[in-house]
Amino acid sequence: MDFIPAQKTGTDDTVFAGDAFLELAASGALVLDPASADRLIEELRATLDLVRARITVNEMFATRPRFSLDGLSPEAADAVADAVFAGQVVPGRMEASLTELPKYIRALEMAKRTWLHPVE
Repeated sequence: MDFIPAQKTGTDDTVFAGDAFLELAASGALVLDPASADRLIEELRATLDLVRARITVNEMFATRPRFSLDGLSPEAADAVADAVFAGQVVPGRMEASLTELPKYIRALEMAKRTWLHPVE
């Protein structure tokens, strides 16, 4: 098996290793019991939903320069502020997550199958 280094994505120091996880899972080196894999997959899917929502908020904010938080509940206003802040502090990271998180999910699905049907 060839070594696949993690790739820096975005403009910060965030490192994603989706391709490396896929390679490990494909080779049978990444194995996870179904309950643990399902829990992690659920968390990754929730994170992916959050990333999509934040990107949507950032797109709305970018196209409406006079966007106001007035009239929003405190929780909604905080969510908008968090999304805009994240988009400004680490530009490109959320978009990279849209590509990388599904790789982690696929790798965990493969790792779960390997647990159930070990590669010999």
